[in-house]
Amino acid sequence: MDADSYKKLYPELFLDTFVNAGVRPDGRTLGKGRAVTLGPGAVGASPGSALVRLGHTSVLAGARVTLMRPAEGSADEWTHPLTEHQRLYACQSSVLPHTQGSLSIDVQFAPFATPQGGGMTGPRGPTAELVSAVSERLQASLRPLGIPKQLCIKPGSGAYAVEADIYVLNADGAVFDAVLLAAVVMLRDLALPPTKEVTAKEGGASQAAGAGSVRVLTEEEAAAAGIPPVRLQLPLQPLAVTCCMYKEHLLVDPTAEEESVAGSTVSIVLDASAALHGECGTGDGKESAAPDVKKRLVDFAVFCVHGVSMCVCVPVCVRACVRLPAYGRLLYFESCAAS
Repeated sequence: MDADSYKKLYPELFLDTFVNAGVRPDGRTLGKGRAVTLGPGAVGASPGSALVRLGHTSVLAGARVTLMRPAEGSADEWTHPLTEHQRLYACQSSVLPHTQGSLSIDVQFAPFATPQGGGMTGPRGPTAELVSAVSERLQASLRPLGIPKQLCIKPGSGAYAVEADIYVLNADGAVFDAVLLAAVVMLRDLALPPTKEVTAKEGGASQAAGAGSVRVLTEEEAAAAGIPPVRLQLPLQPLAVTCCMYKEHLLVDPTAEEESVAGSTVSIVLDASAALHGECGTGDGKESAAPDVKKRLVDFAVFCVHGVSMCVCVPVCVRACVRLPAYGRLLYFESCAAS
């Protein structure tokens, strides 16, 4: 019997052969992550995009930007000076009027993302529950960034509405890690168009478009005025590292085959300062809940996240390659935008 047939018929026995020797089928040690490639600006027509490869797992993210009327925001999210009327309103209510933009992210699996095919809605592809779980984890991880309040151009007048699509092109394990990383790189790459307040003559057209009293400057107007695109300020960079428990072994950055036979899978979300922002998992979770296992999980995650965060912060025009000595993970950062 050839190796491929043996792997399909007896996946656990096949993995046992390698894991008991301290290695994995792809040649990595148990605590070694896969190579990571970050490509901001992968979609030239998008104001913000990113292509992320985590081993064979590939994710493409792209955003589009429009104007909207600012939505209501909570008092602790207010970033502009308050008028006397607004201060009075804030004292009487926890909601401030028209102080936020909008960020919506849609996660989808391509039809060819899994060996079974079918995509998000196909009968054999990733289930709606899986896509929903990844989307919920992503929203929870990005919430501390406070993006909507940064998208407010002028309270009560205009705000940016950012709609992002994240496509999982190849789901070969640790999908949430790649999706979150693609979202962070996309937000760092996002260039919001400069705007200006609309004059009284232009007000009718602006209000008809539902954009309040601001409008987007054309490229010529922005160049003549010397106004650069608006960039988001990310107070932290949430990044995830997934590990799975296979019997008594802890496998870092598992492939899809390893996840399929693992007893439980846990994703740890941290930022560059190693602050823990959350954890989520699948399976019974009993093995990964042990204190010594949790400590090992966090140790692996802290080291891996530190290396990835260094590459995320590299300027777009620079290509960087960093090898993490302890776990051997290679990280590549390259610009996909045309020079």
